[in-house]
Amino acid sequence: MAFIELPTADLTASTFESKANKWVKTPGLVDLQVNGFAGVDFNSPGLTSDSLQLSLEAMLATGVTACLPTIITGSETHLHTCFLALEKARKSSRLAKTMVTGYHLEGPFLSELPGYA
Repeated sequence: MAFIELPTADLTASTFESKANKWVKTPGLVDLQVNGFAGVDFNSPGLTSDSLQLSLEAMLATGVTACLPTIITGSETHLHTCFLALEKARKSSRLAKTMVTGYHLEGPFLSELPGYA
């Protein structure tokens, strides 16, 4: 669950009926493609569990309760190193065990053969 502060200045009676509270309880938000957050780059071979934890705490404060850290297209060696660093950090981070539901590999070019992105 996430508690999100509503921007009441932008809401009218026709768009929002309850004026009892400026906070709304909703299911947590899911970020399906996040390259990093709070100054932490997930596409770094030097990612640590402490930096991952820091970024997830910051994401959680915005209402995001699950995410897919993203690795962008690079050499096979770079991709492998980044995924290893992410997985090692995930296993050691308290929040990552529940917030990181998988990983996102960003294209477009994953094959050297034409037509096979």
